[in-house]
Amino acid sequence: MPFSARLSNCLKLLIVLTALSLGACMSSDPMTRADSPQARQAEQLASEGDLDAAARQFLALAEGSSGSASAHYRLRAAEVLRENGDLDGAARAISEIRRNRLDADESFRLDLIDAEVSLKRGDAERASMLLATNEDSIPARLRLRYSELRARTPMRAATVLPPPASAPRSMPSWTGTTATSTASKSPNCSARSTTRR
Repeated sequence: MPFSARLSNCLKLLIVLTALSLGACMSSDPMTRADSPQARQAEQLASEGDLDAAARQFLALAEGSSGSASAHYRLRAAEVLRENGDLDGAARAISEIRRNRLDADESFRLDLIDAEVSLKRGDAERASMLLATNEDSIPARLRLRYSELRARTPMRAATVLPPPASAPRSMPSWTGTTATSTASKSPNCSARSTTRR
């Protein structure tokens, strides 16, 4: 067999072996959080409106995971609890999240929940700080919610600030001048009155 033909067969065999090796590695890797049957079930529950069950499922997944996967599931649990009107539960869920385990999109979603919790607790200053971001970088699907929270922040800030102390009202500056002028004219008036007598 010519050398070129043998070389070609060797290259083909190498390509096949490489492909098989990569396939075996991929199949042996644990499923990612997006492919987890439990995660898909939790998302399905959330989409069907069974938010309590979905939140419990996500929290269970978080407890059974570690690292970024655990942070992701806690964030999803918080989002579902918030959607269900349980901001206190959402606050408990995010309290155990380490931000450095989230990607940029997840970090922003965490800030939105944290800001909403802060507004409920009357901490408008913290909410404003969490919402301080470049609006051009906000994903389109989150802009409406961001705008709603941003619009609520100044109004809530106005309600939590202490009322300004009432300063004592002072008489206008011209009053003193007029009074002085009137007082200075009084003797002359008296003198003219005495002369006429």
